[in-house]
Amino acid sequence: MSSKLRRNWSPEQIAGWLGRCFADQEQHRVSHETIYKSLYIQARKLPGDFCRSLTWDRGKELAGHRRFSLATDMAVYFCDPPSPWQRGANENTSRLLRQYLPHGIDLSTSSQVQLGNIARQLNKRPRKA
Repeated sequence: MSSKLRRNWSPEQIAGWLGRCFADQEQHRVSHETIYKSLYIQARKLPGDFCRSLTWDRGKELAGHRRFSLATDMAVYFCDPPSPWQRGANENTSRLLRQYLPHGIDLSTSSQVQLGNIARQLNKRPRKA
């Protein structure tokens, strides 16, 4: 489940995937609400100075932002639609990814090994804090 979250899957997507892939295994049936609750619990464990707010893009997968805010006492902000500078780290990462994966490339032609190698190279690359 954590690998799906790292790939930005929503709790709804993860719950659906688990239900399809492990339909006959009761222990793998988890509701999206249970996943959200687990995320809230983990976010509450972060040191107070570590994370005071989140700034998200405007994707529909973040419709539950109010519940997250209430559960974690963390402010949630959204970027204005044509304002990439409001999400600096996100835009910088996209720019770095484009060095390996040009815009419009069909990712289904890349193997998981190839994508993993790209991720490792990017994660080891020094960046500004």
